[in-house]
Amino acid sequence: MAVSLYETRTMLQALEQMYPPRTVLRDMFFSNVEVLDTEYVDMDVIKGKRKLAPFVKPISQAAVIERVGFTTKSIKPPYVKMKMKLEPSDILTNRDAGATIYLGNSNPALRAAQQLNKDLSYMQEQIVRRLEWMAAQLLATGKVILTGEYEG
Repeated sequence: MAVSLYETRTMLQALEQMYPPRTVLRDMFFSNVEVLDTEYVDMDVIKGKRKLAPFVKPISQAAVIERVGFTTKSIKPPYVKMKMKLEPSDILTNRDAGATIYLGNSNPALRAAQQLNKDLSYMQEQIVRRLEWMAAQLLATGKVILTGEYEG
């Protein structure tokens, strides 16, 4: 579409339809987050049955119950790595959504910094969505199956 400089036009603000990721499950069920910097993570899993306390007669002795045991599991968590290509045309010739074409563009260094900020935010949102997906899988199935290039 050709734009005539002799027509009156207004550029409206861009309608952004990307909503920030919701973290309802993580916030509700996994709020105690611990960041680790080791290659392997060991977990003690306490497996016990949820038994009810036994009823006894008032004159009988207390019932003997067994302690629950545990097992130790070791996992190697996967990495999350992403990158986005930044082409010179992204900075030199393109304008951002909602930016007016009539008043001139900002300088390329500023556009590069703005694009980097958008890219980092976009990738961070993908990580948050992955963590929420993992929380959903754990709650629904009791396990998280990691697929992709991961070999753990």
